[in-house]
Amino acid sequence: MNFWARLEEGNLAHQNFVALLAKSTLPNLFDNHPPFQIDGNFGGTAGVAEMLLQSHAGEITILPALPSAWGTGSIKGLRARGALEVDISWASGRPTVAVLRPDVGGEHRLRPPRGQRLVSLLENGKKIPVPAMSNGLILLKMSKGKVYRFTFR
Repeated sequence: MNFWARLEEGNLAHQNFVALLAKSTLPNLFDNHPPFQIDGNFGGTAGVAEMLLQSHAGEITILPALPSAWGTGSIKGLRARGALEVDISWASGRPTVAVLRPDVGGEHRLRPPRGQRLVSLLENGKKIPVPAMSNGLILLKMSKGKVYRFTFR
């Protein structure tokens, strides 16, 4: 599941997630490999997080491996490299809003969702100019304690 998520193959990652729950999970949600191994629980959780948010290679990617089965939803409190807390909402399989809360200031690179663009950006509720893109990435200097709301279309 984790490998397919990293490769941005959401439907294949989802197939592995369903198999994990159907074949390797007890009714109490513990992994059932002999007789109990926590790595199945931690690995499954990490795989779901990787489907929804990736932060490696110096950039943050929103919903890189969203499976078609999860058409509409939201997640709160994911963590990205660079001490960022991230909330994401999506509809019809496409991200609509991402909220980032940095615990430390610094420049961050955000890759817009495939086939979408950033249409508005709020910093603590105040509209700010949409930053220029470089190599397909949004480059934004964020300040500790502020809330950044990205809207995509």
